[in-house]
Amino acid sequence: MRLTEVLADYILAQLFEALSPKVVEQAKLFFKDCYGCMLAGAHEQAPLIAGSYCETLGARQVSSVISKKGFKTDPCSAAMVNGTSAHIHDYDDVSITVTGHPSVVVQPVVLALGEERGASGKDILTAYIAGIEVMALMGRALNPQHYQRGWHNTGTLGTFGAVAAAGLLLQLNRNQMINAIGIAASRAAGLKGNFGTMTKSLHAGLAASNGIFAAQMAALGFDANPDIMEMSGGFIPATSGEADLEAVTAFIAKGGSEFLEPGLAVKPFPSCKATHNGINAVMDLAAEHGFQPADVARVLVGCQPIAKDLLKYPLAHTPLQGKFSMNYCVACALVYGRVNLAHFQGEIINDSAVLDLMQKVHMEVNEEIAQGKYYNGTWETEATIILKDSTKLYKRVRYATGDPENPLSAQAVNEKFIDQANGVIKPENIEGLLDCLNHLENLNTVACLINKTEFIMD
Repeated sequence: MRLTEVLADYILAQLFEALSPKVVEQAKLFFKDCYGCMLAGAHEQAPLIAGSYCETLGARQVSSVISKKGFKTDPCSAAMVNGTSAHIHDYDDVSITVTGHPSVVVQPVVLALGEERGASGKDILTAYIAGIEVMALMGRALNPQHYQRGWHNTGTLGTFGAVAAAGLLLQLNRNQMINAIGIAASRAAGLKGNFGTMTKSLHAGLAASNGIFAAQMAALGFDANPDIMEMSGGFIPATSGEADLEAVTAFIAKGGSEFLEPGLAVKPFPSCKATHNGINAVMDLAAEHGFQPADVARVLVGCQPIAKDLLKYPLAHTPLQGKFSMNYCVACALVYGRVNLAHFQGEIINDSAVLDLMQKVHMEVNEEIAQGKYYNGTWETEATIILKDSTKLYKRVRYATGDPENPLSAQAVNEKFIDQANGVIKPENIEGLLDCLNHLENLNTVACLINKTEFIMD
C-alpha cells in the first residue's frame, strides 16, 4: 500500500473515544505549553509583520489571530501568524522522532479551523493528536537522512501533520484525504539555513497554513498523484533518498503513540534544543563547585554532528542568533545562573561579561558520543570547564531537563505557562484560560480560549 493511503487510513481511523487516557493527558499538557508559547511570542516583530501582511489581504474574517483582539482572517492566514508567534521564541515542544517541533505546527491548524467550524474540544484534541502522530510517522520514515540534507522538519514534515489535523476537522473522505496529502507534499518546505532569523519561526506558520490549504483544496475536488511519496520525482526520493516505510506500518500496527513512545520534550530554556544539554551541564557544574564566571579560563563542549550542524553562531550578534549559539547559551548560564526569555531580548547580548565568556567556549564533535552517527537519538553533550587555577570540571548530560526521560512536572509546565502569560494577557484571565486548557476535551467550542486571551495592550 502506498504511503499516502497508509496515512489517510490512519488519520480517518482516529476517534476520541478510542484514544488512551494517558495519550489524552499528555496531549493536553503539550497543547497548553504551546498555547503559552504563542501568547509569549504574539507581540514579537516577526508575527506582527506577518499579521500586518495578512490585514492587507481582506480575507474572510472567521479565525482569530491571537496577537490582536478582534483581528480575524481566513484560517490559512490565522494559522500562519499564530504558528509564527508560537515558534518565534523557540520555547515550544520537541520530538526526537520528528527532529523538530510538532505542536507549533498542528495547534494553529486546529485553533483556526476549529473556530471557523465551531468544533468541540474533543474534535480539536483528536485532530491535534492525529496531526502530531502523523508528523512523527513521517519522521520514523525519513529521518535522519531528511534532516541531514538540510531540511527543517518542522516545516517539511510538519506540513503532513497539519494536513492530517485539517483533514479530520474538514471531515474529508478517503480519496480526498489521499489527495490532500499529495497536495501537501508539493507545499512542504523549510531550510535549516534560515535558523537564527525570523524565517525559522515562519516555517512553523507556513506548514500550518499549507496543511489547511491542501485539505481545503482537496475538499473542493483538487487532485494529486497518490504515488507522490515513492515515485521518481516524489517526496521521498527528492528530500531523503530513502525511507523506512516498514517502521511506519509497524508502529501503526502495534498501536504506538508518539506521546508515549518516546514522548515529547517540554523546553525549560527558549533556545535550540541542541543547546539544552550543554546548558544543564554547566549549570550543574556551577552549582556543585561554586566557582564564579571570572574564574573560568575555558569551556570545552563535546557534542554530536547534529548539534554542530545546528548551532551556527559561535559569536552571536543578535538575540535570534543567540538561540542557535552554544557559546552564548553557555555564557548566559554561567553569568546569570539561568537561561530565560530576557536573555534573548534587547541589548543583553552585548553584556561585556557574556561577550567575554562567549569567546572562551569551544564546541567540537565528540565521536564517542556520536557513535559514528549524525544523531544518536538523544541530545547527549559533555562539558569541561577549565578554571584559571587549572582545575578541570567535567559533566556529561544524556537527558536534559524537560526530556521524556527527565520530564518537567505538570506544576512546572503550569508555572512556565503563567510566566509566559504574565505581562501579556490580563492577569484576571490567566486562571480561567488555564482551566479551559486543562479541560480542553470538555469545551463546546474554542471560544473559551479566544475570549480569555485578552491582551493587556492590543
